[in-house]
Amino acid sequence: MKRLHRLYALCLLGVLMFSTPLCAQSPVDEDADCEELIDNVILYARLKLGCPYEWGGSGPNRYDCSGLVNYAFHQIGVVVTRTTSTLCVEGDRVYLTNIKRGDLVFFMSGEYPNRHISHVGIAISDYENGDFKFIHASAGNGCVCISRFTDSNYQATYGGARRIIRC
Repeated sequence: MKRLHRLYALCLLGVLMFSTPLCAQSPVDEDADCEELIDNVILYARLKLGCPYEWGGSGPNRYDCSGLVNYAFHQIGVVVTRTTSTLCVEGDRVYLTNIKRGDLVFFMSGEYPNRHISHVGIAISDYENGDFKFIHASAGNGCVCISRFTDSNYQATYGGARRIIRC
């Protein structure tokens, strides 16, 4: 019996070690100011509405999706990684129905079994009645824009959400 408990503990330790990325940072936990931080992240992203999309762009006037996220969070003093593939493991996982303003939302591309996270935006409204709005630098639209989850192909390509600022 002891051997089974030891084996279980080792398996659990392995799962915890490999499911928590080494580069992921802890979510920001700013009790008094968190709503203001979220408002400001969204404000800084909105200031870039209409700026042209450019792959690898991180400003000041051209952005790709992760460049926009990085820019907006940097403006409030929150350090996040630069690429979509690393952003998708930062912060806390959020289920679709619990998405709130300020959460990062991710979308996939590719065909099964090679689907992968390839796009990120910032939720600017809470999930309600099957929908929410998000701001993102869209290659398809050619600029920083606001979209709805129910627009286009977003529901079919949804890949998850993460919370960087915890309220």
